[in-house]
Amino acid sequence: IVFWQDPEREFEETLPAIELAGVNVLNLNDIGSLELKIRLELDDPSSRYLLYAPFPEPELEKDWLLDIRLYSRTFYADRASIVLSELELTNQAMRHHLALRKKFFSNQDRLSRLKKWVLPGDSEREIDLKILGVLTKAEQPEVFNVLMKLFGEYGEGGKCNLQHTPKTWIEIEKYDLVECFWELMATTFGYAESSPNLVDLLIRLLVTDFSRNLKGELPMGMRHFLLPDKTLALNASVFLSQYRSHMAFRADYDTLSKAIAKELKVRDHLEGFDETALAEVMTFDEAERHIIRCICDRLLKTGEWNGIRTVMQRRRDGHWANPSVAAAMGEANLYSTVYAAIESAAELIELRRKFERGLSYPNAATMFNAYLKELYRFDQRYRLFNEFADAVDLNGWDVLKPMRERVESCYSEWYLDRIAVTWGSFMDEGDGRGLLNSWFLPGIANQQDFYERYCKPILDSSPKSKVYVLISDAFRYEAAEELVRAVNAKKRFSAKLEAMLGVLPSYTGLGMAALLPHKSISYKLKTGAPVSVDGKSIASIEERMEFLNSFQGTAIKAEDLISRGFSCLNADFGWDKKVGKIQNRKIKYRIEI
Repeated sequence: IVFWQDPEREFEETLPAIELAGVNVLNLNDIGSLELKIRLELDDPSSRYLLYAPFPEPELEKDWLLDIRLYSRTFYADRASIVLSELELTNQAMRHHLALRKKFFSNQDRLSRLKKWVLPGDSEREIDLKILGVLTKAEQPEVFNVLMKLFGEYGEGGKCNLQHTPKTWIEIEKYDLVECFWELMATTFGYAESSPNLVDLLIRLLVTDFSRNLKGELPMGMRHFLLPDKTLALNASVFLSQYRSHMAFRADYDTLSKAIAKELKVRDHLEGFDETALAEVMTFDEAERHIIRCICDRLLKTGEWNGIRTVMQRRRDGHWANPSVAAAMGEANLYSTVYAAIESAAELIELRRKFERGLSYPNAATMFNAYLKELYRFDQRYRLFNEFADAVDLNGWDVLKPMRERVESCYSEWYLDRIAVTWGSFMDEGDGRGLLNSWFLPGIANQQDFYERYCKPILDSSPKSKVYVLISDAFRYEAAEELVRAVNAKKRFSAKLEAMLGVLPSYTGLGMAALLPHKSISYKLKTGAPVSVDGKSIASIEERMEFLNSFQGTAIKAEDLISRGFSCLNADFGWDKKVGKIQNRKIKYRIEI
């Protein structure tokens, strides 16, 4: 029988986990003295017992178990010595420091987690930092990681509550590590307030980072939040840079910085700064919004794009507007979308300036080629601007409203008017040489020559050759140009873009007929009358399928292709529902639709 005296109750939490072979472990607080005497002396006099006493050894006159104690043994153990041994620390002077942390070491799970990080020569400060790492469940026992976890508890669930106390901070207080924590903040950031608190620390870190990247004097209303030590203040920017860029904590940073910006009324303090002064500031999203407003104003007033381009590129690579970071988190980026809209608008305005004297060409062929080379960008930039601007409007931000008016004026009132007048002048030149008299441009294929020019040479090259023609009604040249760039940006793919002179009258039925192999095409002027190819009607998909059958081909609607696969094409293709792609089962070749 062994009495284990633990007056400090250091091991009371550990006791349930102790398992000794052939030994009964009893807590003397859980069993009465008389019941214990009967058990040890009458019911079970031969078994071995460890009697844990979470109180001082009683006085002789008051000790009900004195007779048993006199023929047994008494065991004393201090937690600090045991922990020192278990952590394999070499510095024996650490025993006193570990004794100060006895509350933390009373739990075996906490001790085990700490043990993974401890090195034999660790100092008191290093041990304390690692204890903070255990309490905050940090990735690594480092000051920055500990802070990220602590601050993150203010913004859990995407809602920021700066008034509540983080659960982990309560743990830090419980285990007497508050003083140690603030000493770390003082040596790391120079934060040494008489009444320190986490929210105040966060504000000072953010304001200091803002000040370091601002080109100009910090607004008077924010200066009292600056950290005093300029050398250590650099650590504030390093910490916040890591905080913003850490994928696990990025959302926490966004939530907290927006809340602090609102608290400090940062938007009001930004008045008077332009986009150049704020170009390097990533601290608050209000800076991003202010930069966007400045850029829009400058572009509308001056039309100058080159100076704006540099600032925009820097912002799009930064924290708030980086589209690749947002995509990795599965979300859209409003600021990236705004910048894309501004870029499209700026390029449209720049194009207009280039053609300020108008659109003048010697003949239709020259104008046609000018469109393929450059004029298509008017249509493309207009489409892209509206696509991006609509997305921004849906988010309830009307920052692009003035820009939209300028874009409409540039495109609808200027470009469309001039391109229509110039192209129209080539239709009938009054001397029988107009384009309407001879619908032909040198070097440009007519739409009705599509099959002979593009399909037949491939089919004739080999009996096994196949041609797949995807027809998209009203798919504009400028959109095709964007698609070709996207395809060519991918590995193992190459695409080429050519234009044809469309058929007249320009409507879908006749346009589709012109793509088919044929000797003759006929149509009636009557509205709704079917188009005939080689004397056969091809108005419906079934009729086109039957017509192409004689050329060993077929026709199929996109939705049928997706639902039924390529079986109707007599090829080894099938629709892969899992990946949402058409897959060739023999060569594992995927075509995205």
